[in-house]
Amino acid sequence: MNSIDFYIKQTRELEKIRVSSPNLNQMRQKQLEEVQQKGYFLMKNFPNNNIKNPQITLHPLPKNVNPKMLLHKHEFYELMYVYRGSCINHFQENSITMQEGEILLLNPNTAHCPETLTDNDCVFNIMFRQDFFRYSLDILLKDNTLFSSFFMECMFQTNIAQDYLFFLPDKLSIDTIERLIVECFEEQSCYETVIQSLLVELFAYLARHSKNSFSLPKNSHERLMMKIITYIQESPGEITLQKVAEQFQYSTAYLSRMIKQHTGKNFSEIVRDCRLTKAKYYLESSGLSIIDIALMLGFNDVSHFYKVFKEKMNCTPTEYRKRYHH
Repeated sequence: MNSIDFYIKQTRELEKIRVSSPNLNQMRQKQLEEVQQKGYFLMKNFPNNNIKNPQITLHPLPKNVNPKMLLHKHEFYELMYVYRGSCINHFQENSITMQEGEILLLNPNTAHCPETLTDNDCVFNIMFRQDFFRYSLDILLKDNTLFSSFFMECMFQTNIAQDYLFFLPDKLSIDTIERLIVECFEEQSCYETVIQSLLVELFAYLARHSKNSFSLPKNSHERLMMKIITYIQESPGEITLQKVAEQFQYSTAYLSRMIKQHTGKNFSEIVRDCRLTKAKYYLESSGLSIIDIALMLGFNDVSHFYKVFKEKMNCTPTEYRKRYHH
């Protein structure tokens, strides 16, 4: 028995305990009510608060899945890998069948419902918090246009973002994703560094062997917008519309209209989102005071920083830091 089969056996044993929980039917009822209201339910729960690493689950056996096949969206990215057998992914308007070795990267905003048909089917769900790629985009995807385009669209250009990226199997990608799964389960010494390296390899191999090009910028305007957003992300605390306009040689009025047209957000909203993403990162991973974080990110008035943060996150920076570390 190889390492992955061993973890599958362990996970199936834990699944027996989980499905016997009295809270399960109550949770499913809430999901059903949410679907009746919106057409889908939002899957919020993430296994833990570690932003540095993906989290991995095994799709439940058919008998343990809600038989109503409810569509859901995520607050995180999900990379699905069919280790054995097959899997059907149902979307709002169509379904796709995935075979052994195939990989699907889902847009968090895409409603879907995966279905396995036999107990032999084994599908791993590799989950990444949305912040994971905001913090690591430059490191993980420096020269990988396929993936960086996809993540940038999901984060900032939701009106044009694709529902998923689909990949046929190749030996290098399969070997890498299975090594990644083992590292996530075993958590041996230096496993976080190994996982980062394996992700770089995995995304590179998938991009190299993929015939898909549907997440690449479709025209010069989309490519330009991605450059502009990346430029804003680099230093959101110091950025101004004037600086961006000078960098890309446009008038501020034209640049402002173009950003609104292609992202659905105005310049200040994009800057705010980038600043709050950085703020969350510093609150989670540093000992910097909240005043220092606010000043670093261009909030000269700390009370304004508190107000903006709470409006977006439904809690204060202090509460966010306490919740995360708790």
